[in-house]
Amino acid sequence: MERGKADTRLLLKVFSPIMAAIAIALTTSNILDYRFNLPINRLSMVLGISIGITLLTILSKTSVRELAKVFVRKDSIQLALIGYGAMMLRGVFTTLDLSCLIEHIPQNFSTTILVIAIPLLFSIIAGSPTTGIALSIPIIEGVIEITPSIASLVYVSSFMGYLGSPLHLCYIYTAEYLGISIIKGYRYLVPAIIATIIVAYIVTAI
Repeated sequence: MERGKADTRLLLKVFSPIMAAIAIALTTSNILDYRFNLPINRLSMVLGISIGITLLTILSKTSVRELAKVFVRKDSIQLALIGYGAMMLRGVFTTLDLSCLIEHIPQNFSTTILVIAIPLLFSIIAGSPTTGIALSIPIIEGVIEITPSIASLVYVSSFMGYLGSPLHLCYIYTAEYLGISIIKGYRYLVPAIIATIIVAYIVTAI
């Protein structure tokens, strides 16, 4: 192969299991998800990932014994437990009604700080932007009217909290895979998050 030219066949071979898993999950979601009384609701993802792993095993010519070793490796089990813990904590937060916190907010408290800080904090704690939004909207609604600009600021703050959350699964998995400390990443994340929120506030205030 010439230097600088991509091997298209190799790229297709490497990415085909991932693309197959995504395609199957998307095409079967309306058929399989939330249709059966089972502990697992997103069966489309289970099917897609299972077929993706099978295809990867075939293409890489990995034996069943080698595949079994991957599932019982310490880092694989550790990542699975981290993911389960984060999802369980997220589920607990979605069941809480925190609207009672309105009573403890001072009347002269800055509404701008409120709109930014509450969804940011909840998303950091829950590791989910949707949870941050769901928990913060009832509180903010009791203090200030939700306008399109306020809703946009809430969304940005929630998403920034999610990116910087220690429960952000993508961040955890990436750091674990690269073998680096999660804390070291904050020297880059925190300035970027602050800058993004400031820009979002300026845009919504105009």
